Amino acid sequence: MVKKTRELYSSIDIAKFFFSICIIVLHTGIYTLLPYNLPYLFEKCVLRLAVPFFFCASGFLFEEKIYFSNIEEYKVFVKKYIMRLLRPLIFFESINIILESIKMRIQGIETYEIIIDNIKHICFYPYGALWYIQACIVGIILAYPFIINRKINLALVIGFIG
Repeated sequence: MVKKTRELYSSIDIAKFFFSICIIVLHTGIYTLLPYNLPYLFEKCVLRLAVPFFFCASGFLFEEKIYFSNIEEYKVFVKKYIMRLLRPLIFFESINIILESIKMRIQGIETYEIIIDNIKHICFYPYGALWYIQACIVGIILAYPFIINRKINLALVIGFIG
């Protein structure tokens, strides 16, 4: 059984490495050098699979960690998980807010409009590539009551419908 688990995790590690490269290729635009319609197909059929993979892998690995835990241990895991993600989110989002505010001010945008725009980005869609970190935090918070009450199947149904 242990060997099978290690094989599973090494497969996940290989997939994480591959999809990390896919993210780099996507963001640098190197794939656009491919001939004909290949850039479009390559982006949609290969590169765009990275984000769903990382969401699934994150959820799977988190579930593996908490599967045999009791409610109190689970609460500790969730708190540590959120704090581990919240620190870099706050740090890098602060930097991005400062940079975007300076850029908007140089463009002549009024201060109150900059503040409103920053509030929207903080709440819904952080500047830069921080949306993934924010989505993981929101996801675990939304899943928390279902996991505590052992109603994961209900959460899956609601998620599928939504």
